[in-house]
Amino acid sequence: MATTTDTWVGTQLRVTVHLRAKLARASVAGLLDGVEGMRVMGDTDAAQELVRYVAEVRPEVVLVDAGGTPGELQEAVTAIVAASPDSRVLVLAEVAENGYVEAALCGGATGFLLWDVTPEQLIDAIRSVGRGDAVLHPKAAAVAGARMRGEDTMRLTPRQMEIMTLLTGGLGNKQIARRLGIAVETVKTHLERIFQRLDVGSRTEAVAVAMRQGVL
Repeated sequence: MATTTDTWVGTQLRVTVHLRAKLARASVAGLLDGVEGMRVMGDTDAAQELVRYVAEVRPEVVLVDAGGTPGELQEAVTAIVAASPDSRVLVLAEVAENGYVEAALCGGATGFLLWDVTPEQLIDAIRSVGRGDAVLHPKAAAVAGARMRGEDTMRLTPRQMEIMTLLTGGLGNKQIARRLGIAVETVKTHLERIFQRLDVGSRTEAVAVAMRQGVL
């Protein structure tokens, strides 16, 4: 893991950067390294390496790329929060649609920004998140507001939505696990929670209810 910015050590805010694109990662890390009161503790494009590092260093802020699927984003954020409960996650994404905002918030992220922010806005957001304040891009705030109003499509998490979509294709637990790169037991756990949320007792009922409610 390369060296990047930090969140607070004394008066310093220690930040760890997780961005998939090398150029973007280097640019953001270089930007933050030049900010007074910040210290970049590490940067990486590998999610598993990031979780191990965060558990060891416990940075105040972890800047996370929303690349991949919403389900992958949610699992990454959840893993970071579990590894270091005091660390706050700020997600950077290209879009606020397609389940990414919900995935970030369900995983426990404190902030969600789009790549159209200016360097100054990014720095201000990191400082705010480091203080414990929630920071949402206006488009993300609109999505979060819709979620809080309890729309039916928000009843399932992005990962659960992925599993439901695969269920409609007739895939079994092992096939779903291989397709998503997760354990069979994890699939079973997701299915149990899906059944609870939709108040059903079988896979067939779950698909029927989800389609009737417009979730699928």
